Amino acid sequence: MSWIAPKVWVWLTVSLGTLAVDRLTKAWVDSELALGEQRTVVEGWLYLTHARNRGAAFGWFADSDPQLKSILFASAAGLAVAVVLLHLVGLAPGDRRVASALGLVAGGAVGNLIDRIPQLGAGEVIDFLHIDFWGGYEWPDFNVADVAIVLGVAGLLVDMIARESTLRADHEPIDADESRL
Repeated sequence: MSWIAPKVWVWLTVSLGTLAVDRLTKAWVDSELALGEQRTVVEGWLYLTHARNRGAAFGWFADSDPQLKSILFASAAGLAVAVVLLHLVGLAPGDRRVASALGLVAGGAVGNLIDRIPQLGAGEVIDFLHIDFWGGYEWPDFNVADVAIVLGVAGLLVDMIARESTLRADHEPIDADESRL
């Protein structure tokens, strides 16, 4: 299979790995924790919960028309994967770092989409990670797919900033006074 570029192998491996870990952790939570149950991992900070999210991030659109939500969420996931694939095609064949970030985004998007499809998943997203911050602030529950998407987007941003810095450094004129230092 040497005809497949390294970036594609990396992307496939990360996408499928992310999807597998997401599906396995959600299946475990669904089978081992009752809905609403919470188990302490790190007292006062990290808990495993069994929560369901009928909406998008932070519960947005949770009470919207189910048919509208299905179309909206499927379209958003499809668009995310399409953008990822278009970006992947434009990468250099050996660009494994960006391919990994794109794989995290794709795997996470597909993982949450599967949850939302009643024939494949729960019909709503299973969230199970719960963090309490200082002063009693609690972050909304989330899952492996959410973590993957955030890490993938962060990786893409870091890469974009690094590439921009390199381009600017390569094209900045050298001040005659600074060149004597």
